[in-house]
Amino acid sequence: MEIDWSVGQVMSALERHKIDDNTLVIFTADNGPWLSYGDHAGSVGPLREGKGTMFDGGCREPTVMWWPGEIPAGTRCSVPAMTIDILPTIAHLTGAELPQQKIDGKNIWPLISGEDGAESPQRACLTRQERTRAR
Repeated sequence: MEIDWSVGQVMSALERHKIDDNTLVIFTADNGPWLSYGDHAGSVGPLREGKGTMFDGGCREPTVMWWPGEIPAGTRCSVPAMTIDILPTIAHLTGAELPQQKIDGKNIWPLISGEDGAESPQRACLTRQERTRAR
């Protein structure tokens, strides 16, 4: 309920300032729900595991993007992408320069805009599992 209200406030502000047609809105998350909080931390539905794992329930997150006139309404993309790809994509869209140091993200605008035959610019989605050592 809180998220619905908050999103409504953001969208109303964009409309009020007449910038809603020129704003890319992105809703996403970084991981699935915390497993250690039991059944009140969220649900992954039929997927396995959650935050901190590389099973689908931990790394597969829905993302919704909205930009009238730029992202075709009702389009879906099933090609995997990562949040590290958002910075280079927005830099591409705005003409901004990327940082001088090497970054891992890639421009995924062809995926977002529904370009026919668009493929992920990433060769692999590499991850690492950090473990804490008992002391």
